[in-house]
Amino acid sequence: METEDCLEVEERLKADPFLALGDRRIESLAPLATLTHLRFLWLNNNKITDLSTLAALTELKHLWLYENQIQDLSPLSNLVNLELLDLASNEITNVRPLSNLTQLTQLSLFENQIEDDAPLVALSKLETLNLESSGITSLDAISNLTNLTNLSLDFEQVNDWQLLSNLGSLTQLSVNQAQSDEPHFPTPLQIYSPLFPPYRLRSSSSREIKRPSRQPPFVLPYTVPNRVEVHSPPNRIEIQTAPERHISPNSEPASPLPSAPSN
Repeated sequence: METEDCLEVEERLKADPFLALGDRRIESLAPLATLTHLRFLWLNNNKITDLSTLAALTELKHLWLYENQIQDLSPLSNLVNLELLDLASNEITNVRPLSNLTQLTQLSLFENQIEDDAPLVALSKLETLNLESSGITSLDAISNLTNLTNLSLDFEQVNDWQLLSNLGSLTQLSVNQAQSDEPHFPTPLQIYSPLFPPYRLRSSSSREIKRPSRQPPFVLPYTVPNRVEVHSPPNRIEIQTAPERHISPNSEPASPLPSAPSN
């Protein structure tokens, strides 16, 4: 990239700190080191293994890193302003660096192999959490996240389902294909029916909260005016101003909550 091109990118991103670099087979993030004004960054479906460059991007609020080859999350511990983080489909086993990210409200660890989810207990503001196929074996830490409204535990094998009763704010729960070593393993219906009043639990279908393919998950619809995006062959970056567009998940909107029964 020419120096003039770099300067143009930086100036545009200062005015509108949004950058999409998904599906580009990127291996190194070094060129992003000076883009410290970024707040929204798409890096999905690349070949990223090293996140050290991101440690300097402390103004980031939304970060999509799904479908990469990430193992070490240590550089993310500096990103204390993050509110949304998608780490789905990586090679993550240790989530301890995430314990610093106390502003997170939305987190996906879908398709990883988490060895210890205890650090997640620090993320008390979490409202949406996707742990589908993440390898957790206990709900002890999760049961303390009392602000959760949306939780996916599909394909997990845990034995302490009763701890879900602590999650008094849940309105969406998915436990499809979940397993247990308990001799009388409950069905999904048996798991949530005794725990949540029928007028408060919105859905138990994974279709409500399943991570959409090639789309940032869990994002409330919002309009992105004149964002800077990159559309170019790998050897050259050209800046193109995108038209105003609407970004929202692919999943169908959840049905309204039924009214609580009157006294």
